[in-house]
Amino acid sequence: MPTEAKRETVAGLRQALAGSRTLIVSEYRGLSVKEIAEIRRALRKQDVTYRIVKNRLMRIASQDSIGEALSPLLVGPTAIAFGDDESATAKAVLEATRAYKQVTVTGGVLGDRAIDANGV
Repeated sequence: MPTEAKRETVAGLRQALAGSRTLIVSEYRGLSVKEIAEIRRALRKQDVTYRIVKNRLMRIASQDSIGEALSPLLVGPTAIAFGDDESATAKAVLEATRAYKQVTVTGGVLGDRAIDANGV
């Protein structure tokens, strides 16, 4: 039985997916809460939202829209940057995470098309 909190999280993720044309997926293993907050702050200035997501809940939220493109990228500790402008979102994520060697961009979704880490 899903809890109310999980239902709300899935609803919030669906809303974020509906409002974003570009998703950049990264692995954040080894970052402190303070470092993640710094990345979020830097990305917020560029109109990009950076969220730590539970892979299972993100799969549920995206199954109606971009599930096939996103599902292979959801492995390990996952953070997703949600943005509208494809190149500006990718550039902002790469710039904001450059100082943190632990962050690994694993890929992204542009519209309904998956791209690998090199494509970002």
